[in-house]
Amino acid sequence: MAATCLAVGNILSPIFYLAGGSPLTLVLGRFVGFAVLAFVWFRWNRRSLALPSGRWLPAYGIGLFYAVGSGCLLAAIAYLPVSLVILIFYTYPLLIAVQQAALDRRPPSAIEGVCLLLAFVGLYLALDVTFSSLDPVGLIFAVMAACTMSVAFVWSGRSMADVEPDLTTFHMAVCGIVVGSVLSVTFASADMPGGDPIGWWALAGVVTTFTAAFFGMFAGIRAIGSVRTGMLMNLEPVATIALSIAILREVMQAQQLTGAALVIAAVVVAQWRQRVEKART
Repeated sequence: MAATCLAVGNILSPIFYLAGGSPLTLVLGRFVGFAVLAFVWFRWNRRSLALPSGRWLPAYGIGLFYAVGSGCLLAAIAYLPVSLVILIFYTYPLLIAVQQAALDRRPPSAIEGVCLLLAFVGLYLALDVTFSSLDPVGLIFAVMAACTMSVAFVWSGRSMADVEPDLTTFHMAVCGIVVGSVLSVTFASADMPGGDPIGWWALAGVVTTFTAAFFGMFAGIRAIGSVRTGMLMNLEPVATIALSIAILREVMQAQQLTGAALVIAAVVVAQWRQRVEKART
């Protein structure tokens, strides 16, 4: 459910943009919606919203990277087909593996190297080789989204591993609200949709699906564990591509579908190996 909700939110984003909305509005909407419901949830369960001592700075530093990554992802969707943006963005687990290897002062393993190669070959095929029809601004945003999100996850895994994920995510959302608000005041770019009600429905859908996705993911972690939940979240790019073709009428040739399959396979294999190694240690 969480993976499907994220996919639905992805394909609603360009509909919101066509109605006159801006990426910054979506960033703020997603973070505000999640933070409000999370606040109610914590209070309802009588849980403290305070972070452990010494964790405030890492939490809000991670939140800054996550906010930038989310903003870049939504901005990229304004320039490129949703399916290709998600495919580029979805390489972030491979970037996490590279960063982990660097921090551990070791070279990437043979399997990680093969997965990286497969992912780049897949992207080469999926992006149609020539890049002639792709907006370079969108490509830059998509790559920045993958890079900043990978930093956020690596940092979180190393400094917030013993903090409940929903508590960490709440404070990341608060940081996202602050960053988004500052940017909206500075650049006056938090545009709302015009009179077309479709734009407002799309905004409501993005906020709702984003919030539902995170609560669904936390519920999944509690029910089946983080390993199986993480593997099931790999359905997000598959669902996004399928819904983009079915609803947005995006067209992907056989070569692009092959490339997409290679990227997704590389990510799944890399994540599987990381979890196997973690279980051994």
